[in-house]
Amino acid sequence: MRLSLPPSACVERDGLLIRKAGNVGLAVGVAGAQPSRAMPEQSDLEIGPFSIAPGRSAKVDTVLLAEVFPAEVPASWPSASLVKSGLPAALEQTRSRWATASSIRTGDRVVRELFDKARFGLPGWWPTMAR
Repeated sequence: MRLSLPPSACVERDGLLIRKAGNVGLAVGVAGAQPSRAMPEQSDLEIGPFSIAPGRSAKVDTVLLAEVFPAEVPASWPSASLVKSGLPAALEQTRSRWATASSIRTGDRVVRELFDKARFGLPGWWPTMAR
Protein backbone atom coordinates (compact mmCIF):
# COMPACT_ATOMS: atom_id res chain seq x y z
CA MET A 1 0.00 0.00 0.00
CA ARG A 2 1.30 3.50 -0.77
CA LEU A 3 0.54 6.93 0.59
CA SER A 4 1.62 9.83 -1.59
CA LEU A 5 2.21 13.53 -1.19
CA PRO A 6 2.16 16.03 -4.06
CA PRO A 7 5.32 15.64 -6.14
CA SER A 8 8.11 17.81 -4.75
CA ALA A 9 11.16 17.64 -2.54
CA CYS A 10 10.26 15.36 0.39
CA VAL A 11 12.33 14.08 3.28
CA GLU A 12 11.94 11.15 5.67
CA ARG A 13 12.20 11.72 9.41
CA ASP A 14 11.05 9.56 12.31
CA GLY A 15 8.98 7.31 10.05
CA LEU A 16 7.15 10.21 8.39
CA LEU A 17 7.34 11.37 4.79
CA ILE A 18 7.46 15.17 5.03
CA ARG A 19 6.91 17.89 2.44
CA LYS A 20 7.49 21.54 3.24
CA ALA A 21 6.63 24.17 0.65
CA GLY A 22 6.68 27.79 1.73
CA ASN A 23 4.37 28.05 4.72
CA VAL A 24 2.60 24.70 4.19
CA GLY A 25 3.68 21.46 5.85
CA LEU A 26 2.34 18.03 4.84
CA ALA A 27 3.34 14.68 6.29
CA VAL A 28 2.12 11.09 6.04
CA GLY A 29 3.02 8.13 8.19
CA VAL A 30 1.95 4.89 9.79
CA ALA A 31 0.40 5.26 13.22
CA GLY A 32 0.33 1.50 13.84
CA ALA A 33 2.96 -1.21 13.92
CA GLN A 34 3.07 -2.02 10.20
CA PRO A 35 6.47 -1.74 8.53
CA SER A 36 6.92 1.18 6.17
CA ARG A 37 9.54 2.61 3.84
CA ALA A 38 9.74 6.24 2.78
CA MET A 39 10.61 6.94 -0.85
CA PRO A 40 11.23 10.72 -0.85
CA GLU A 41 12.28 10.79 -4.50
CA GLN A 42 8.79 9.60 -5.52
CA SER A 43 6.95 11.45 -2.71
CA ASP A 44 5.63 8.03 -1.57
CA LEU A 45 5.44 6.09 1.68
CA GLU A 46 5.17 2.35 1.11
CA ILE A 47 3.41 0.35 3.83
CA GLY A 48 3.88 -3.38 4.15
CA PRO A 49 4.27 -6.06 3.25
CA PHE A 50 1.26 -7.50 5.02
CA SER A 51 -1.02 -10.37 4.11
CA ILE A 52 -4.78 -10.31 3.75
CA ALA A 53 -6.54 -13.64 3.30
CA PRO A 54 -9.37 -13.87 0.77
CA GLY A 55 -12.61 -12.62 2.29
CA ARG A 56 -10.78 -10.93 5.17
CA SER A 57 -9.87 -7.32 5.85
CA ALA A 58 -6.98 -5.52 7.48
CA LYS A 59 -6.78 -2.26 9.38
CA VAL A 60 -3.82 0.03 8.78
CA ASP A 61 -3.71 3.11 10.98
CA THR A 62 -2.18 6.03 9.09
CA VAL A 63 -1.76 9.71 9.74
CA LEU A 64 -1.94 12.75 7.48
CA LEU A 65 -0.65 15.97 8.98
CA ALA A 66 -1.34 19.29 7.30
CA GLU A 67 -0.58 22.69 8.72
CA VAL A 68 -0.43 26.21 7.31
CA PHE A 69 1.94 28.53 9.15
CA PRO A 70 2.02 32.35 9.11
CA ALA A 71 5.59 32.17 7.77
CA GLU A 72 7.99 29.38 6.78
CA VAL A 73 7.38 25.85 8.13
CA PRO A 74 9.58 25.40 11.24
CA ALA A 75 12.52 23.03 10.85
CA SER A 76 11.27 20.98 13.82
CA TRP A 77 7.82 20.36 12.27
CA PRO A 78 6.28 17.85 12.81
CA SER A 79 7.14 16.62 16.26
CA ALA A 80 8.35 13.00 16.34
CA SER A 81 6.43 12.40 19.57
CA LEU A 82 3.13 13.10 17.79
CA VAL A 83 3.02 9.83 15.87
CA LYS A 84 5.11 7.69 18.18
CA SER A 85 3.27 8.27 21.44
CA GLY A 86 0.64 10.99 21.31
CA LEU A 87 -1.61 10.04 18.40
CA PRO A 88 -4.07 7.58 20.02
CA ALA A 89 -4.73 9.87 22.98
CA ALA A 90 -5.00 12.93 20.73
CA LEU A 91 -7.53 11.24 18.45
CA GLU A 92 -9.71 10.21 21.39
CA GLN A 93 -9.48 13.69 22.88
CA THR A 94 -10.45 15.22 19.55
CA ARG A 95 -13.43 12.89 19.11
CA SER A 96 -14.64 13.78 22.59
CA ARG A 97 -14.25 17.53 22.09
CA TRP A 98 -15.89 17.48 18.67
CA ALA A 99 -18.81 15.47 20.03
CA THR A 100 -19.43 17.82 22.96
CA ALA A 101 -18.30 21.24 21.76
CA SER A 102 -18.84 21.36 18.03
CA SER A 103 -22.22 21.91 16.52
CA ILE A 104 -23.88 23.57 13.59
CA ARG A 105 -27.43 24.83 13.28
CA THR A 106 -28.72 24.97 9.76
CA GLY A 107 -31.77 23.99 7.80
CA ASP A 108 -29.50 22.80 5.01
CA ARG A 109 -29.43 18.99 5.28
CA VAL A 110 -26.31 18.64 3.07
CA VAL A 111 -24.27 21.07 5.19
CA ARG A 112 -25.47 19.44 8.43
CA GLU A 113 -24.60 15.91 7.21
CA LEU A 114 -21.22 17.02 5.88
CA PHE A 115 -20.42 18.63 9.22
CA ASP A 116 -21.46 15.51 11.14
CA LYS A 117 -19.35 13.28 8.90
CA ALA A 118 -16.33 15.51 9.46
CA ARG A 119 -17.03 15.69 13.18
CA PHE A 120 -17.32 11.93 13.70
CA GLY A 121 -15.43 10.43 10.77
CA LEU A 122 -12.39 12.63 10.36
CA PRO A 123 -11.01 13.52 13.78
CA GLY A 124 -7.79 15.48 13.61
CA TRP A 125 -5.10 16.63 15.93
CA TRP A 126 -6.95 18.88 18.40
CA PRO A 127 -3.98 20.97 19.68
CA THR A 128 -3.13 21.91 16.09
CA MET A 129 -6.73 22.87 15.33
CA ALA A 130 -7.00 24.97 18.50
CA ARG A 131 -4.27 27.44 17.46
